[in-house]
Amino acid sequence: MKQKRIIIGWALATATFALFGCNQENPYGLDPTAHEEALNLCAQSGEYIAKNVQELKKLMEPHVESNQRESKDFEIDEIKYYPQEKGYLAEVIYTTEDGYSSNVVIEKGPIRHRIRKRGESGGGTGTSFYSCKENDSGKCSSCRLVVDQRAKQRYCVCDKGISEGCSLYKTTY
Repeated sequence: MKQKRIIIGWALATATFALFGCNQENPYGLDPTAHEEALNLCAQSGEYIAKNVQELKKLMEPHVESNQRESKDFEIDEIKYYPQEKGYLAEVIYTTEDGYSSNVVIEKGPIRHRIRKRGESGGGTGTSFYSCKENDSGKCSSCRLVVDQRAKQRYCVCDKGISEGCSLYKTTY
């Protein structure tokens, strides 16, 4: 009798795990919308900034989270490409679930080949992400990255039109 209860208990536990343990819902909230699926991920150079929208959102997630100071779902509104001789320069404009809009700039320049030293592993992809974040001065409530192609510069501006309240961050992979 005791053995029957143990077998029935194991069977119920296994059935419960099989039914509810394998949740197919994406825990990151990165499922692309129809609008996002229609975005062009190919730069003028013919290179793709990501394999698909879900990968692009995963790449952007740490930058959005850093800017928002918490993890939030976001939707990519637009991708603007700037002319480059080699590689690409793309501005990705996004809106968070609570309506905050900002941008991240992704740049990939020409690949420079060099001889590696012994023990040195292969480098990254050479792709850089630029994003802005408000600093501790309290002078700004939202920051936006500006790309000035003529001066070949990237800088941050505040919603109040000043730049002292924002800091520019660059991450290279």
